[in-house]
Amino acid sequence: MEETTTIPAVQETAPETTETTPAAIPPWERDGVDFNPETAWNLIQNLRADNSALRAEKAKIVEDLAAQAPEPEPEPEPAPPAEPEHDYAAELAAAQVENAKLRALAAAGLSLDLAAVVAGSTADEVEANISKLRESIGGAPVSREVPPNPAQVAEPAPANTALSWLDAVRGNRY
Repeated sequence: MEETTTIPAVQETAPETTETTPAAIPPWERDGVDFNPETAWNLIQNLRADNSALRAEKAKIVEDLAAQAPEPEPEPEPAPPAEPEHDYAAELAAAQVENAKLRALAAAGLSLDLAAVVAGSTADEVEANISKLRESIGGAPVSREVPPNPAQVAEPAPANTALSWLDAVRGNRY
């Protein structure tokens, strides 16, 4: 058997508003005027026509202004900046002072890394400053010997080099 169930229809009712404020009344029913769809459609069509007419008028005004305005002149390209002139005399003097520092340090037996801390703008001033530096260091030994690299292991030199070749042939180690 087939049972039929009926679902009661829900009645859609607008909520009753007790307010009579203008915000509660739709705009087309204010002032006692009922909504008329034909009048609304005519109003929409007229607004659209006015909008298109205003857009066309705006485009015409923009074209007229563009035609009246003179074209802006292109700005001339700025001249490339002039290269600064080299002061070869100053570069030569600086190189000579640096050379004097290195020569004086080497002659005094000091490290060439000290060239940056030695003051002086002439060869005589540099030599005087290096002699003062050498005196202040005093009797500190200046080692020019490179310390051995522990990664490079070598056998010690034989005491008697005359017979070392014979020991090598026999396979004798020292």
